Amino acid sequence: TLNQLQISSELKQTLHSLTFCLFPKRCNSSTEGTIYKYRAKTLNGSQTVNFSDYAGKAVLVVNVATY
Repeated sequence: TLNQLQISSELKQTLHSLTFCLFPKRCNSSTEGTIYKYRAKTLNGSQTVNFSDYAGKAVLVVNVATY
């Protein structure tokens, strides 16, 4: 049924995400160091955020993509 297909799709996405968390060494990183040396612009582009300001704090990173 449609409900089962939606759950199956959500489960696949969750398992896919967990795979990256459980096996991080399989990713080939082209940069060295930690995230703390990087900066990013805010959504409206008016300010720059230094990731080093968040060292030692819990941070939730949401990576959103559509297809």
